[in-house]
Amino acid sequence: MQKNDRFIRWQEVLREHITFLNNLLLTISVGIVGFCISLLGQDNFNPFCYTKFLFTFGLGVTFISILLGLGTALNRLLDFRKTVEKIKKELKGPHSDDLAEIKESMEIYGERTWYLFYLQIGTLFVGVLFLMLAFSWIFHTKLF
Repeated sequence: MQKNDRFIRWQEVLREHITFLNNLLLTISVGIVGFCISLLGQDNFNPFCYTKFLFTFGLGVTFISILLGLGTALNRLLDFRKTVEKIKKELKGPHSDDLAEIKESMEIYGERTWYLFYLQIGTLFVGVLFLMLAFSWIFHTKLF
């Protein structure tokens, strides 16, 4: 087995894992937002004062996490398109100017994917933290 084969294999594993984790975080975020919105329709759910702020802020940040997850997926799709374009150009022949430009944009897409992905994780964490604080204060009589 050549070194290049190992690199390609592990790059594929990395690509599969980031796709899985992005989808998992998106699913969790959508579930949290759906649950919180369904709570707003209940008569016995009445956040007050600072808990209303914590709940609203946590819900908003979790919604931003959904948007970042969708942005990550869209950015990855554009990156894959550029990769296909690069492969087509390589098969047609060496066009160094075109290929250099495409490789540069692929690198930008790759870096942006990781940036969006880390932001998605961070905003989901902050949103869940604020929602946990809000729920612990709203339902403290039932919890303790």
